Parts: sequence; structure tokens; C-alpha cells
Amino acid sequence: DAPAALVFSVAGVVALMGVNAAAVGVCVNAVPQLPAARDGLPVAFVIRRLLQARSLDEAVRLVHDLPHATSQHYLLAGPGE
Repeated sequence: DAPAALVFSVAGVVALMGVNAAAVGVCVNAVPQLPAARDGLPVAFVIRRLLQARSLDEAVRLVHDLPHATSQHYLLAGPGE
């Protein structure tokens, strides 16, 4: 039921960034100065989940609620935002 997505990737990685049919865009940058967590989702899995969002508001809620394994800067975009 998720919107179709265009996901940019490289061999062996499930996602680097992308945009979906609901006009939600996701791009990330690593923040290696911050510590990693022992549990949580890898960044590529978070990206894929964010691209299932049906709105920018939903994606913003998800990025705050999902457990993250690595420190990343998530740039989220939607129509006009």
C-alpha cells in the first residue's frame, strides 16, 4: 500500500536517498562525530521506511520515532517545504 518510490542506491546498499509518489523526498548525511547505538535500524532501512510515508508530516514523525543505529542528518522534503 506504500507509494511507489524512486530509490537511489549502489551495489549492496538498499537505499542512499529517494523520492516517492506522495512527493516525500529523503536525503541523508552521516554525522560520524556522534556515537552509534547498539540497537536501532541501519540508515538504509530508515530511508526505505521514510519513503513509505504518505506525507511529509508522516515522514517527520517517523524520523523522530524510529530507533536509529547510526547518527545521520535526515533532510526531508515535500511540496513547497
